[in-house]
Amino acid sequence: MSTENRQSAIIAAVERRGYREGWTDEQFAARQVAKLTEELGELMGHIWQLGQANGPSRWEDKIFWASVNAKPAFDYGKWENAEVTDADAAISELADIIVVACCLADALGEPDIMARALEKAQNDVGRGVR
Repeated sequence: MSTENRQSAIIAAVERRGYREGWTDEQFAARQVAKLTEELGELMGHIWQLGQANGPSRWEDKIFWASVNAKPAFDYGKWENAEVTDADAAISELADIIVVACCLADALGEPDIMARALEKAQNDVGRGVR
Protein backbone atom coordinates (compact mmCIF):
# COMPACT_ATOMS: atom_id res chain seq x y z
CA MET A 1 0.00 0.00 0.00
CA SER A 2 1.40 3.42 -0.88
CA THR A 3 1.99 6.04 1.79
CA GLU A 4 -0.77 8.18 0.26
CA ASN A 5 -3.21 5.29 0.58
CA ARG A 6 -2.07 4.66 4.16
CA GLN A 7 -2.79 8.29 5.07
CA SER A 8 -6.28 8.01 3.57
CA ALA A 9 -6.85 4.71 5.38
CA ILE A 10 -5.69 6.21 8.69
CA ILE A 11 -8.07 9.15 8.26
CA ALA A 12 -10.92 6.78 7.39
CA ALA A 13 -10.25 4.80 10.59
CA VAL A 14 -10.16 8.01 12.65
CA GLU A 15 -13.47 9.02 11.09
CA ARG A 16 -14.98 5.56 11.83
CA ARG A 17 -13.85 6.00 15.42
CA GLY A 18 -15.85 9.24 15.59
CA TYR A 19 -13.06 11.75 16.13
CA ARG A 20 -14.06 14.03 13.23
CA GLU A 21 -17.74 14.26 14.17
CA GLY A 22 -18.94 17.73 15.11
CA TRP A 23 -15.70 19.57 14.35
CA THR A 24 -14.88 21.98 11.55
CA ASP A 25 -11.56 21.45 9.78
CA GLU A 26 -10.02 24.31 11.80
CA GLN A 27 -11.31 22.94 15.11
CA PHE A 28 -10.11 19.45 14.21
CA ALA A 29 -6.68 20.82 13.24
CA ALA A 30 -6.34 22.73 16.52
CA ARG A 31 -7.36 19.66 18.52
CA GLN A 32 -4.78 17.58 16.63
CA VAL A 33 -2.05 20.00 17.75
CA ALA A 34 -3.16 19.39 21.36
CA LYS A 35 -3.15 15.63 20.69
CA LEU A 36 0.30 15.82 19.11
CA THR A 37 1.56 17.66 22.21
CA GLU A 38 0.07 14.98 24.46
CA GLU A 39 1.66 12.20 22.39
CA LEU A 40 5.04 13.97 22.31
CA GLY A 41 5.08 14.11 26.10
CA GLU A 42 4.24 10.41 26.28
CA LEU A 43 6.98 9.59 23.76
CA MET A 44 9.47 11.66 25.68
CA GLY A 45 8.75 9.56 28.76
CA HIS A 46 10.59 6.72 27.01
CA ILE A 47 13.58 8.64 25.61
CA TRP A 48 15.70 10.87 27.85
CA GLN A 49 18.43 13.33 26.92
CA LEU A 50 20.33 12.86 30.17
CA GLY A 51 19.15 9.34 30.96
CA GLN A 52 16.12 8.55 33.10
CA ALA A 53 18.15 8.29 36.33
CA ASN A 54 19.19 11.94 35.96
CA GLY A 55 15.64 13.14 35.38
CA PRO A 56 14.34 15.45 32.71
CA SER A 57 16.29 18.36 31.32
CA ARG A 58 14.58 21.78 31.38
CA TRP A 59 13.09 21.43 27.90
CA GLU A 60 11.90 17.88 28.61
CA ASP A 61 10.18 19.07 31.79
CA LYS A 62 8.39 21.83 29.86
CA ILE A 63 7.23 19.38 27.19
CA PHE A 64 6.01 17.01 29.90
CA TRP A 65 3.88 19.73 31.50
CA ALA A 66 2.63 20.92 28.12
CA SER A 67 1.60 17.32 27.44
CA VAL A 68 -0.19 17.05 30.78
CA ASN A 69 -2.14 20.23 29.94
CA ALA A 70 -2.80 19.21 26.33
CA LYS A 71 -4.67 16.03 27.30
CA PRO A 72 -7.63 17.78 29.00
CA ALA A 73 -7.53 20.51 26.36
CA PHE A 74 -7.99 17.85 23.67
CA ASP A 75 -10.76 16.12 25.61
CA TYR A 76 -12.66 19.08 27.04
CA GLY A 77 -11.24 22.26 25.53
CA LYS A 78 -13.31 24.91 23.88
CA TRP A 79 -12.56 24.92 20.15
CA GLU A 80 -15.19 27.24 18.65
CA ASN A 81 -12.61 29.97 17.95
CA ALA A 82 -9.96 27.65 16.49
CA GLU A 83 -8.15 29.19 13.56
CA VAL A 84 -5.65 28.06 10.97
CA THR A 85 -3.70 31.22 10.17
CA ASP A 86 -1.44 29.82 7.42
CA ALA A 87 -2.26 26.33 6.14
CA ASP A 88 0.75 26.18 3.81
CA ALA A 89 3.18 27.03 6.60
CA ALA A 90 1.43 24.56 8.92
CA ILE A 91 1.74 21.82 6.28
CA SER A 92 5.45 22.61 5.92
CA GLU A 93 5.94 22.24 9.68
CA LEU A 94 3.88 19.04 9.64
CA ALA A 95 6.14 17.65 6.91
CA ASP A 96 9.10 18.47 9.18
CA ILE A 97 7.43 16.54 12.00
CA ILE A 98 6.86 13.54 9.74
CA VAL A 99 10.51 13.56 8.63
CA VAL A 100 11.57 13.57 12.27
CA ALA A 101 9.07 10.80 13.07
CA CYS A 102 10.46 8.66 10.24
CA CYS A 103 14.03 9.23 11.46
CA LEU A 104 13.00 8.36 15.01
CA ALA A 105 11.22 5.23 13.80
CA ASP A 106 14.35 4.17 11.95
CA ALA A 107 16.51 4.78 15.03
CA LEU A 108 14.10 2.61 17.06
CA GLY A 109 14.17 -0.17 14.46
CA GLU A 110 10.73 0.38 12.89
CA PRO A 111 11.06 0.05 9.10
CA ASP A 112 7.55 1.31 8.15
CA ILE A 113 5.99 3.69 10.66
CA MET A 114 3.10 4.52 8.33
CA ALA A 115 2.08 0.85 8.25
CA ARG A 116 2.34 0.78 12.05
CA ALA A 117 0.23 3.96 12.29
CA LEU A 118 -2.42 2.45 10.03
CA GLU A 119 -2.55 -0.70 12.17
CA LYS A 120 -2.92 1.46 15.31
CA ALA A 121 -5.68 3.60 13.80
CA GLN A 122 -7.62 0.55 12.62
CA ASN A 123 -7.26 -1.17 16.00
CA ASP A 124 -8.49 1.96 17.78
CA VAL A 125 -11.77 2.14 15.85
CA GLY A 126 -13.49 -0.17 18.33
CA ARG A 127 -12.45 2.05 21.25
CA GLY A 128 -14.58 4.94 19.99
CA VAL A 129 -14.05 8.49 21.20
CA ARG A 130 -12.55 8.89 24.63
